[in-house]
Amino acid sequence: MPCTFQHPLQTLSAAQTGDLTAADLFVRDDSRVLIVSDSPETLTLATAPDPSSLYQCAHQIPVSGTLSIRVFLYHLNGQGGYANGFNLWIGVTLLGGSGSIQNHRSHSIAGSSSDPIGTVGICLARAHAFGLLNIDGDFNLPLPGVEQAFLAGSAGAHGSSTELVGSVHEFDVVGPPASGATIRTMVSSGAGLPPQSQMPIPKAGNTRGWWPSSSITAIVSAVKDVGPVVHPDENTYFVQERSMFQPGSAEVTAYAWPRDRFG
Repeated sequence: MPCTFQHPLQTLSAAQTGDLTAADLFVRDDSRVLIVSDSPETLTLATAPDPSSLYQCAHQIPVSGTLSIRVFLYHLNGQGGYANGFNLWIGVTLLGGSGSIQNHRSHSIAGSSSDPIGTVGICLARAHAFGLLNIDGDFNLPLPGVEQAFLAGSAGAHGSSTELVGSVHEFDVVGPPASGATIRTMVSSGAGLPPQSQMPIPKAGNTRGWWPSSSITAIVSAVKDVGPVVHPDENTYFVQERSMFQPGSAEVTAYAWPRDRFG
């Protein structure tokens, strides 16, 4: 599936070579809570019965009354999975008072597991880096404890050209300060969702969890391929997700500290 965004990356400085350094990075950090749903990455009916809760976490609404969220989902319909494909969902529940979901933006793309970077990663990276997420509708959270869910992405049958789906959603949960909000990701064959009381299925490899902030890091052209990058001020590694636009060109990379992951 071709990428729908054809905007070229702009060189941020002179081409760099050698190991990655702080001077090579341009970071945009908007302090959104980052939620990642990528485990189990491959979904089957044995590991994720129809329907299933994939991940769930709870957060407190800050004094501003607005909790800003970014959710990244990345799941594959595996062999023995959903015969006709599956839908991914994001559910939001206010634990006290009433509120709304505002400023909802998203981009979702499906591809083949044989070329996940080319069909999924690049398109999501471009949409994210250039602020080209689709504008989605807002909706109310009228009752405490009642979940409101929206479609986050869809995958096709195992072995098809749409068996893998990646999706990014940004939105603000607006509600009474100091009240709680629960965010969860789900999978189903149709519109039926798992009950709110259902525990998420067990984690199996890859990443799921939440971080207290998220950022986009753009790397200048011609940097060498690198493994885990050691921050000069920390004796630990970055978790690295990287999408290269083409060999030798700029990249878009997401970093997070493993010690900062929750869940």
